[in-house]
Amino acid sequence: MLFEAAQLAALSGPPPRFSGLEGGLWLSHRIVTPLAVPVDLVRYQLELAVAGASRRLAVDVPVLDHQQRTRLMFPVAGRFTIVFGHASEGDHTERSQAFAYDIAPLGPRYELLVDGDGSENAHFAGWERDVRAPAAGTVARVQEGLPDNPRPGVLPDLDLMDGPKLLLSDGLPARFVGLESEVPRRGAMDEAP
Repeated sequence: MLFEAAQLAALSGPPPRFSGLEGGLWLSHRIVTPLAVPVDLVRYQLELAVAGASRRLAVDVPVLDHQQRTRLMFPVAGRFTIVFGHASEGDHTERSQAFAYDIAPLGPRYELLVDGDGSENAHFAGWERDVRAPAAGTVARVQEGLPDNPRPGVLPDLDLMDGPKLLLSDGLPARFVGLESEVPRRGAMDEAP
Protein backbone atom coordinates (compact mmCIF):
# COMPACT_ATOMS: atom_id res chain seq x y z
CA MET A 1 0.00 0.00 0.00
CA LEU A 2 1.21 3.49 -0.78
CA PHE A 3 0.39 6.21 1.74
CA GLU A 4 0.72 9.92 1.12
CA ALA A 5 1.93 12.21 3.92
CA ALA A 6 -1.62 13.09 5.03
CA GLN A 7 -2.54 9.40 5.28
CA LEU A 8 0.55 8.66 7.37
CA ALA A 9 -0.29 11.60 9.64
CA ALA A 10 -3.76 10.10 10.15
CA LEU A 11 -2.20 6.77 11.18
CA SER A 12 0.20 8.48 13.58
CA GLY A 13 -0.65 9.58 17.06
CA PRO A 14 -0.96 8.32 20.57
CA PRO A 15 -0.62 4.58 21.16
CA PRO A 16 -3.62 2.35 21.85
CA ARG A 17 -5.20 3.03 25.24
CA PHE A 18 -3.46 1.21 28.12
CA SER A 19 -0.71 -0.12 25.81
CA GLY A 20 2.17 1.32 27.83
CA LEU A 21 3.79 2.36 24.54
CA GLU A 22 4.83 5.76 23.28
CA GLY A 23 3.33 7.68 20.36
CA GLY A 24 4.23 6.72 16.82
CA LEU A 25 2.88 5.15 13.65
CA TRP A 26 0.30 2.45 14.41
CA LEU A 27 -0.64 -0.24 11.91
CA SER A 28 -2.88 -2.93 13.28
CA HIS A 29 -4.26 -6.16 11.94
CA ARG A 30 -5.40 -9.51 13.22
CA ILE A 31 -5.43 -12.96 11.69
CA VAL A 32 -8.31 -14.68 13.44
CA THR A 33 -9.36 -17.53 11.17
CA PRO A 34 -7.26 -20.35 9.76
CA LEU A 35 -6.16 -19.87 6.18
CA ALA A 36 -5.87 -22.58 3.53
CA VAL A 37 -2.11 -21.99 3.60
CA PRO A 38 -0.74 -21.61 7.15
CA VAL A 39 0.80 -18.22 7.90
CA ASP A 40 3.77 -18.22 10.24
CA LEU A 41 5.29 -14.82 9.46
CA VAL A 42 4.09 -11.37 8.38
CA ARG A 43 6.68 -9.03 6.88
CA TYR A 44 6.14 -5.29 7.02
CA GLN A 45 8.19 -3.35 4.49
CA LEU A 46 8.22 0.38 4.87
CA GLU A 47 9.84 2.79 2.46
CA LEU A 48 9.94 6.46 3.38
CA ALA A 49 10.59 9.00 0.65
CA VAL A 50 11.24 12.60 1.61
CA ALA A 51 12.63 15.24 -0.80
CA GLY A 52 13.92 12.64 -3.23
CA ALA A 53 15.74 10.56 -0.61
CA SER A 54 14.29 7.23 0.43
CA ARG A 55 14.90 4.75 3.20
CA ARG A 56 13.65 1.16 3.51
CA LEU A 57 12.89 -0.79 6.63
CA ALA A 58 11.58 -4.35 6.94
CA VAL A 59 10.24 -5.94 10.11
CA ASP A 60 9.33 -9.62 10.40
CA VAL A 61 6.54 -10.41 12.87
CA PRO A 62 5.99 -14.09 13.77
CA VAL A 63 2.37 -15.29 13.76
CA LEU A 64 1.68 -17.62 16.63
CA ASP A 65 -1.02 -20.29 16.56
CA HIS A 66 -2.21 -20.45 20.17
CA GLN A 67 -3.03 -23.98 21.29
CA GLN A 68 -5.15 -23.86 24.44
CA ARG A 69 -3.87 -26.38 27.02
CA THR A 70 -6.61 -26.11 29.63
CA ARG A 71 -10.28 -27.05 29.36
CA LEU A 72 -12.24 -23.97 30.41
CA MET A 73 -15.75 -23.81 31.87
CA PHE A 74 -17.79 -20.72 31.06
CA PRO A 75 -17.50 -18.30 34.03
CA VAL A 76 -21.27 -17.87 34.49
CA ALA A 77 -23.65 -20.83 34.83
CA GLY A 78 -27.08 -20.59 33.25
CA ARG A 79 -28.41 -18.53 30.37
CA PHE A 80 -26.33 -15.68 28.96
CA THR A 81 -25.66 -13.52 25.93
CA ILE A 82 -22.44 -11.98 24.64
CA VAL A 83 -22.75 -8.19 24.50
CA PHE A 84 -19.29 -7.65 22.98
CA GLY A 85 -17.21 -10.46 21.54
CA HIS A 86 -13.56 -11.10 20.96
CA ALA A 87 -10.96 -9.98 18.43
CA SER A 88 -12.63 -11.29 15.28
CA GLU A 89 -15.58 -8.98 15.89
CA GLY A 90 -13.45 -5.88 16.51
CA ASP A 91 -15.09 -5.06 19.83
CA HIS A 92 -12.00 -5.02 22.03
CA THR A 93 -8.91 -3.27 20.74
CA GLU A 94 -6.59 -3.10 23.77
CA ARG A 95 -4.01 -5.89 23.61
CA SER A 96 -4.98 -7.41 26.96
CA GLN A 97 -8.68 -7.34 26.02
CA ALA A 98 -8.41 -8.68 22.45
CA PHE A 99 -10.19 -11.94 23.29
CA ALA A 100 -12.36 -10.64 26.14
CA TYR A 101 -16.08 -11.27 26.39
CA ASP A 102 -18.63 -8.89 27.85
CA ILE A 103 -21.15 -11.35 29.24
CA ALA A 104 -24.73 -10.53 30.26
CA PRO A 105 -26.48 -13.26 32.28
CA LEU A 106 -30.10 -13.74 31.26
CA GLY A 107 -33.27 -14.67 33.15
CA PRO A 108 -35.41 -17.80 32.71
CA ARG A 109 -37.03 -16.46 29.50
CA TYR A 110 -33.71 -15.10 28.15
CA GLU A 111 -34.53 -11.60 29.42
CA LEU A 112 -31.84 -9.13 30.48
CA LEU A 113 -34.04 -7.27 32.98
CA VAL A 114 -35.94 -9.33 35.53
CA ASP A 115 -37.33 -6.38 37.46
CA GLY A 116 -37.52 -2.61 36.99
CA ASP A 117 -36.30 -0.34 34.21
CA GLY A 118 -32.56 -1.06 34.33
CA SER A 119 -31.64 2.04 36.33
CA GLU A 120 -30.41 -0.10 39.24
CA ASN A 121 -28.01 -3.05 39.35
CA ALA A 122 -30.62 -5.29 41.02
CA HIS A 123 -32.92 -4.97 37.98
CA PHE A 124 -30.60 -7.17 35.87
CA ALA A 125 -30.72 -10.97 35.68
CA GLY A 126 -27.01 -11.19 36.49
CA TRP A 127 -27.24 -9.28 39.76
CA GLU A 128 -25.78 -11.41 42.57
CA ARG A 129 -25.25 -14.37 40.22
CA ASP A 130 -22.12 -16.32 41.05
CA VAL A 131 -19.06 -15.94 38.84
CA ARG A 132 -16.83 -19.00 38.83
CA ALA A 133 -13.23 -19.65 37.93
CA PRO A 134 -13.10 -21.23 34.46
CA ALA A 135 -10.26 -23.56 35.54
CA ALA A 136 -8.16 -24.48 38.54
CA GLY A 137 -5.57 -21.88 39.44
CA THR A 138 -4.00 -19.74 42.11
CA VAL A 139 -5.56 -16.49 43.29
CA ALA A 140 -2.81 -13.89 42.89
CA ARG A 141 -4.48 -10.98 44.67
CA VAL A 142 -7.71 -10.16 46.49
CA GLN A 143 -8.92 -6.80 47.71
CA GLU A 144 -11.95 -6.48 49.94
CA GLY A 145 -14.12 -3.48 50.68
CA LEU A 146 -14.59 -2.18 47.14
CA PRO A 147 -18.12 -0.88 46.53
CA ASP A 148 -20.32 -2.18 43.72
CA ASN A 149 -20.57 0.07 40.70
CA PRO A 150 -23.20 2.63 41.71
CA ARG A 151 -25.49 1.91 38.74
CA PRO A 152 -25.36 0.32 35.29
CA GLY A 153 -23.00 2.02 32.87
CA VAL A 154 -20.81 3.62 35.56
CA LEU A 155 -17.36 2.08 35.81
CA PRO A 156 -14.85 2.46 38.63
CA ASP A 157 -11.96 4.87 38.13
CA LEU A 158 -9.13 2.90 36.49
CA ASP A 159 -6.62 4.76 38.73
CA LEU A 160 -8.10 2.47 41.72
CA MET A 161 -5.90 -0.26 40.09
CA ASP A 162 -2.33 -1.44 41.00
CA GLY A 163 -0.36 -4.66 41.14
CA PRO A 164 0.29 -6.78 38.03
CA LYS A 165 0.06 -4.85 34.77
CA LEU A 166 -3.04 -6.57 33.45
CA LEU A 167 -3.62 -4.05 30.68
CA LEU A 168 -0.04 -4.38 29.41
CA SER A 169 -0.30 -8.12 28.78
CA ASP A 170 -1.46 -9.88 25.66
CA GLY A 171 -4.83 -11.62 25.81
CA LEU A 172 -5.19 -15.18 24.55
CA PRO A 173 -8.14 -16.79 22.78
CA ALA A 174 -10.33 -19.04 24.92
CA ARG A 175 -12.54 -22.00 24.04
CA PHE A 176 -15.19 -23.18 26.50
CA VAL A 177 -16.57 -26.68 27.04
CA GLY A 178 -20.29 -27.35 27.34
CA LEU A 179 -21.53 -24.52 25.11
CA GLU A 180 -23.28 -24.65 21.76
CA SER A 181 -20.19 -22.95 20.28
CA GLU A 182 -16.76 -23.19 21.96
CA VAL A 183 -16.14 -19.57 20.93
CA PRO A 184 -19.34 -17.59 21.53
CA ARG A 185 -19.93 -14.57 19.29
CA ARG A 186 -21.60 -11.21 19.87
CA GLY A 187 -25.35 -11.66 20.23
CA ALA A 188 -25.09 -15.39 20.88
CA MET A 189 -27.55 -16.73 23.44
CA ASP A 190 -26.56 -19.96 25.16
CA GLU A 191 -26.76 -21.80 28.45
CA ALA A 192 -23.66 -22.88 30.34
CA PRO A 193 -23.73 -25.94 32.62
